[in-house]
Amino acid sequence: MVSRLPPEILQDIFKYNLCTKGPIFRSLKKSCLLVNRYWCHNAVSIIWEEPLNVCARSNFPAEDSKDDIIQVYIKNLPRESKALLRDAGIISPALSEQSSTAINYASFLQRIELQGLHEVSTCWAIGSKCYSSSKYKETQGRRLLLYRELCKLFISQSPNLKFSITLDCIKWNEFSHFQQLSNIIPPNSTLEKLICYTGHIKEIYESIGRMFTEIKDLSVNCNGDDNSGLNSLIDQMRETAWSLTISGTRRLPITDSFRKKIRLLTSLKIYSESELVPLEVFLECQFLKILTVDGRSVDPSSVFNIINSTHKTIQSLSIIWYKETNLAKTKDHYLLLSSIPQNCPHLKKLFIPFTYATLHLIIEILNACNTLRYVKLMWHDYPVISKSDLFVWMENLGKSIPSSLQSLRIDGYMGLSVEAVDRFLDQCFWREVRSLKLEIDDWVSPDYYMEDGVDMSERHSKMLEKHISLGTLHESSR
Repeated sequence: MVSRLPPEILQDIFKYNLCTKGPIFRSLKKSCLLVNRYWCHNAVSIIWEEPLNVCARSNFPAEDSKDDIIQVYIKNLPRESKALLRDAGIISPALSEQSSTAINYASFLQRIELQGLHEVSTCWAIGSKCYSSSKYKETQGRRLLLYRELCKLFISQSPNLKFSITLDCIKWNEFSHFQQLSNIIPPNSTLEKLICYTGHIKEIYESIGRMFTEIKDLSVNCNGDDNSGLNSLIDQMRETAWSLTISGTRRLPITDSFRKKIRLLTSLKIYSESELVPLEVFLECQFLKILTVDGRSVDPSSVFNIINSTHKTIQSLSIIWYKETNLAKTKDHYLLLSSIPQNCPHLKKLFIPFTYATLHLIIEILNACNTLRYVKLMWHDYPVISKSDLFVWMENLGKSIPSSLQSLRIDGYMGLSVEAVDRFLDQCFWREVRSLKLEIDDWVSPDYYMEDGVDMSERHSKMLEKHISLGTLHESSR
């Protein structure tokens, strides 16, 4: 019966198991590949979607190393390419004479990170993962030859290949490997993601600009003062929807061309303890779906203006400031949070600090944003509230929870009692909230563990078990 499932469904089942039950090669290679031909074909197509990228993110056994993956790809190179690699001393005569594998693994490739591929090619050509700068320069011809032939194979066999570049591992500011790809990568190609630093030399960005005319997702670490190369790259990109992430310690100068493209942002994330970019720059972001501002210098009024300028498109909102922030601007905090119900009706994810403003406005937000799935109230400066008022607040919170909510997390100590949480969950049950993942740090106050000789921790456990059995809570709740 399972063998008759459509390939899309079978592959979704495989992918689910990959995400929940272990590394890609150990879970699929040793099980699904050997069931029958149909299973083998569908499992292989997933395993080889991005094997080098997966290896870079995971710890794999020796038999699944990057070297083994590269060797498989080399076996599938055309004869002319194998001859070039053999004559350059990159591969052995025996390997050059081996026939292609029964399965064309390169045809399954969906995503490739170009800088990571260069690093793997370098290690293969040098014959070691550890090398000096002199060895690196000495083997330049061999390194670039292997890199070029592999890229030609991938692009020829996988016409819908998606590219990304992560420059955090670039060595000695080399850009020659990017230069030689300008005639290999198809014209007007799109770069799915670029992770870069303002401190990189402009020639690197010029080389990237010759290959790609669009960047969908740009992540900039501001670690240097000279970013003329990056600005030049952004200037020449097509004006399309894109995402921007900014982090680091240096200010990011904004050019006029940059400003024109800012209005097309669909995702904006800023992480810094200092002001990298004046938030007023982003007031023209009318189509934002994701907004994250995380840092000590967060100005609530500026964030309010950004939210207010959107066309009610925000689906994910994360605002994080710290206790060191000027808390005298309480009115600005109220203004910011009060703008959410009106301007974010399609909100699905909300991460905000727990302040006095949050205490008063979170119920209004939950009532208005009935598509919310994830809510996190992060430790900041918890308001002092009596146990009786906290009980009423939790009851009202439960009455406002949308049935779509999947996860609620409250970080920090609130001194919540078993009774207050129980009442909250009763209201969630009547609101038809199901399988809610509830996480509250230190939610039972110390004096509730023992009261009048009663073990409150036992009542805590029984209360959780009751609501898990009713289906209100997810079994991982705590």
